[in-house]
Amino acid sequence: MKLLHIVIISTALVLVAHVYISLKGPDYSRSAAGVPSWPLFKVAIRISDFLRVAFLTGKSGPLLAAHHGYIHTTSTSLYVISKLGVADHILDRSVDYRELASKVNVNPSKLYRIIRYLSSEGYFILSDDGKVKLTISGQYLRSDRPDSMRYCIIHWNEEASQSMHYMLSEVKNEGEAFELAFGKDIFSLYEERPESAEAFTKCMKGLFTTTNSAAASEYDYSQHHTLLDLGGGMGSATAAILKLHDKHTLSNSKLSKAIVFDLPEVVKHGDQYHEILQYQGGSFFNITSSLEELMLS
Repeated sequence: MKLLHIVIISTALVLVAHVYISLKGPDYSRSAAGVPSWPLFKVAIRISDFLRVAFLTGKSGPLLAAHHGYIHTTSTSLYVISKLGVADHILDRSVDYRELASKVNVNPSKLYRIIRYLSSEGYFILSDDGKVKLTISGQYLRSDRPDSMRYCIIHWNEEASQSMHYMLSEVKNEGEAFELAFGKDIFSLYEERPESAEAFTKCMKGLFTTTNSAAASEYDYSQHHTLLDLGGGMGSATAAILKLHDKHTLSNSKLSKAIVFDLPEVVKHGDQYHEILQYQGGSFFNITSSLEELMLS
């Protein structure tokens, strides 16, 4: 009888957790972090996450193929929302979709259709009276989050997306996809398109913000004199390492210099957040003697 009670309670918890996630949006990696601290409820959340992923990967062949073939609709819809900065006008409140349309200067009914579609994908909560609110997943579309995915969505749906149309040509050895699309490599193009370069840089910062701390804790950097972050963008990975280093490293650390190396137009936006940090502009395809001197000095 006790076993039966445990099974019933566990099943009920899983169902409650499943409903909770459905209302909050499909955020598998963080769902257990934002729920009540009851141990059983957190276990139920994990089980519910697993069941959702299992359901997705367990779809039959035609349904799975159809899902992936149609997924560009979701990506393009997210691009429209991200490019317009819609989430920045919602933040933590509920906003009428007509007010949002006015703020971003677009057709209200067209914007409503995109929001309604993305609400079914877990990014918005749309009420019957037209009020819009961000789910947990939708919060990552905001610009003010250090782990924002807004700029990644913009980056993936602009130059990167255009180059994918030439993937078949690249497989046939007809050339590199990006160069076939634009007639030059990505970094040369970004020199002409500073807005695209900025989106790429901010994408890299947001994308790795959630993983930098874990990566920083896996290695003892205190045994080395110099830390070089090659192609390090604005230095988010180095920031995570130095923060962890200051917190846990003993006084006999050898680390006395940290260098973030990237294109000059990228590193000029970096913050001087640590006394041993230096920024060096250049191309990692052509490491100059000045960088070598900087490391050895």
